[in-house]
Amino acid sequence: MKYSFYFFVLLVFAMSSCNNNAETKVADNENAEQVVAPAENQVVNCILSRRSIRAYKSEQIKDEELQTILNCGINAPSARNSQPWEVRVIRNKEAIDNLNKEVIADMIEKRPEAKERFADEDASVFFHAPTLLVVAYDTTQYWGQSDCGMLVQNILLAAESMNIGSCAVGCCRDYINSPKGADFVKSLNLPENYLVYLTVTLGYKDENPDAKPRDDKKVAYME
Repeated sequence: MKYSFYFFVLLVFAMSSCNNNAETKVADNENAEQVVAPAENQVVNCILSRRSIRAYKSEQIKDEELQTILNCGINAPSARNSQPWEVRVIRNKEAIDNLNKEVIADMIEKRPEAKERFADEDASVFFHAPTLLVVAYDTTQYWGQSDCGMLVQNILLAAESMNIGSCAVGCCRDYINSPKGADFVKSLNLPENYLVYLTVTLGYKDENPDAKPRDDKKVAYME
């Protein structure tokens, strides 16, 4: 009976150790290969689940959520840590609506076929998002646009990680950077030599679009 009791205690201890080891990542074995399944990798899941959102709820995102998203954006890499970006946050509905009207009018003037696309008076190139980010780049920096691209991607993924919708909108850039957009640019108070690179919409999602197909043939191994 005494030996049976000892055997039972050892068995319970062994089972407990196995469970603990199964829940602990291999960190102390330099030769061990760690393979993390995509389903367990939050970053991979975030990248693969993100969609461009074009329908938003009217509710404004929380200040702390916005600050986290912006902080992730400015922590993007940049050439020689030049950080050649400026970001402006617009949360005033009237300001966003006014910019939207000006952009649409300019697009219709340049491309009459766009009139049908924006026939609805409620049409918005910003999809009625409650928050609009304007990202500008330093034109004196050779990698300025590339660096801003990485900043924008950080913003998009950070938003997705909090289940906040986002969409990179570039159709307004030509208008903003043209003489017609001079008053708007002046309101942004950008440093000299900066041009608008992209705008980004942010807000709580009001749609759940499916993923569009991706062409993996665009990737080739050079062996």
